[in-house]
Amino acid sequence: MWTGPDSDPVTLPAATAHRRFVHSSYVEEKMELAKGVEGDSFTRSATVSWNVVTQTYEYFSIDSRLPQMMTYPTATEHAGSLWFTLREPFVAPTWGNDSDVPFTARLRLQPGAHRQVVKLYLKRLSAEPTEEFVAFEYIYTHAR
Repeated sequence: MWTGPDSDPVTLPAATAHRRFVHSSYVEEKMELAKGVEGDSFTRSATVSWNVVTQTYEYFSIDSRLPQMMTYPTATEHAGSLWFTLREPFVAPTWGNDSDVPFTARLRLQPGAHRQVVKLYLKRLSAEPTEEFVAFEYIYTHAR
């Protein structure tokens, strides 16, 4: 996790994600604190689907740490990755030392056979908006 464009990374406790393909329709993911790891428990749920009407991928997530529905209605493909843009800005109740911080967000899903990287890019909206930065990076590997 990074709190700003030039910030040092903050290492978060390890998490485990479980995915399942639901009725050949969409991918459902549930992420929680890894077993045996100390830290605040949480649940993050996400769904990725293909919309046959709009002919594009859609992404939705909600996280108990910041329970707001994050809807990314369409994706664009670029260099082998799917890029999702959050429909509307959201407000983080706390971010670093600040309160009620508004952001726009983009999510990059980079598929891979045995390793997948998901990055959440944020751009702070304020009197002086910041540049977009990587705020979270999730590295997925297949459990063997």
